[in-house]
Amino acid sequence: MRTDFPSIPDFRAIKWQQSRSSSELRASIKMGMGDEMPAFEGELSAEEIRQLTAFIRTLAPEFTEKGQPGPPHADNFANRMAKLGEEWDQLRQQFELARHGK
Repeated sequence: MRTDFPSIPDFRAIKWQQSRSSSELRASIKMGMGDEMPAFEGELSAEEIRQLTAFIRTLAPEFTEKGQPGPPHADNFANRMAKLGEEWDQLRQQFELARHGK
């Protein structure tokens, strides 16, 4: 696969992880990247895009959002934050339903 698509980055590489913020990753997933990566807007929800971004970050566990090598538990933090984001979205949906009497 790597030889067929050499321009696809190695998500495990700390240098690649350091070169992009999570918001840049989310934007790339949402809007696509050139001809080789389609846009997933409308295909994935905002939460699914956040989860995918968190997963990509776990491929280089030593990465932290600040772009510096972090402790071994850094990937656990990213997973927990993704889970908290999911919980927040669910609570917000429940609140909206309750507020509108549904």
